[in-house]
Amino acid sequence: MSFVQFQSFREMLENCVKKYNDCIFFKTYGQQWTYGTFYQDVLKLSSTLSEFSTSTVKITSMHPVHFSIACFAAIIIGKTAILYDDETISSNIPAIDDTFVTQKLNLRLASPLPLKNISDDQPCIIVRSSGTTSVSKGVVLSQKNLITQLNTLIRFKPFPEHEVYYHLLPYSHLFGLLGEFMIPFCTGGTVCFADDNIQLFHHFSVFKPTYLCVPPAVIDAIAKFLQTTHDYALSTGGKLKNIISGGATLNEETRNTLLTYGIQVYIAYGLTECSPVISIERDGKTLCGSVGQILPCCSVKIVNGEILVSGNTVMLGYLNDVSATETVIKDGWLHTGDMGYIDKNGFLFLTGRLSNLIVFENGEKLIPESLENEINCIPEVIESLVLAKRTGRSKSKIVIEILIYPKEGIISDSLSLKVKNIANRFISIGLLNDIRFLSEPLYRNSIGKIDRKNYMLRIDDNSDID
Repeated sequence: MSFVQFQSFREMLENCVKKYNDCIFFKTYGQQWTYGTFYQDVLKLSSTLSEFSTSTVKITSMHPVHFSIACFAAIIIGKTAILYDDETISSNIPAIDDTFVTQKLNLRLASPLPLKNISDDQPCIIVRSSGTTSVSKGVVLSQKNLITQLNTLIRFKPFPEHEVYYHLLPYSHLFGLLGEFMIPFCTGGTVCFADDNIQLFHHFSVFKPTYLCVPPAVIDAIAKFLQTTHDYALSTGGKLKNIISGGATLNEETRNTLLTYGIQVYIAYGLTECSPVISIERDGKTLCGSVGQILPCCSVKIVNGEILVSGNTVMLGYLNDVSATETVIKDGWLHTGDMGYIDKNGFLFLTGRLSNLIVFENGEKLIPESLENEINCIPEVIESLVLAKRTGRSKSKIVIEILIYPKEGIISDSLSLKVKNIANRFISIGLLNDIRFLSEPLYRNSIGKIDRKNYMLRIDDNSDID
């Protein structure tokens, strides 16, 4: 594929529409939008938004096409698009919802709005992220951040032209915005969607996606359905070949199951603060246990076990929070809060979260994710979670509890012994307090990450985990 690098979203919009004008960009049941139609709608809405006195607009549309049109329309006229809504966002900022977009698109565009050049360093979008802590914050990104990411990722991966994508992630989430909107747009892709995803596999059979960008929870569901039905067409639509996995750890067994059906899963790692991808796997460049090779637009170094990132994809800062920004960006390096290492071939490996590090009274340290990875290799185990617990009268002694979700309800003294033996390789005997078996999978959030904080709170107040 011949891919021309873009300098701005305006240039990206104009060039891609010129190249793919009659191709279908969005598609749903009984309706479709070509690149040309999408472009005209963006121009219509940008003309309306240019009349707003505010430099910022809030996009609250739930319809993926409306959301995309509003996002592009705001960016190309130099406004900052806030892609979420909560109590921290001023009520004085205009909200662009589905009703507003529908009304404005029904109007006739008298004449094209003259588009001006926008500084690529000014705020472009603001997305929500828990950041390197568990506190939600607004991440401010510039055109330079996002265009650098797109230019690099499409060349480095690369992404083929005219793939068929299925929209699952909300565009208010940067992984969804990038993987299910911006990358397809740059490569002549078609994005399919439905009103709901309750009948996900039926939608697959209708739209027949070739490419997905989804969290591990969705990939696990596809693999389980394949194992149950042994029917590639029924489970995927019959044409799925590539999946980008991001947001959480993917089980290798799931990956191998999909590979037997010719579906290649590529692991990506990143943070919203880095626009968001830092590393990704690609054809012929995969290594078990790694999260791929570092993108050329990023500089990465490991300091005291923590992953630090610099480059043009690092955010401008957190919205209205200079203190939080200065806490994570020091001397031009963003402190991710993730722990890991880089091998001699540039493959990045994650070992855990700095905030999850368990420090015992005797000075021993444990990265819980490292122990979990070992336990998850036991054939009888589907997944596990290692938690710190304070015990004793003064609650000063720290021990660990291990939660196990076994295969097919397998619970035995033999399995407990295997887990205990592995734990004793990581910590001194006596620091393991209990092994508890679960009757259902570990709870995960919307992007597939295990809700470790919730389990920690329940361990501390002795709540029933089941």
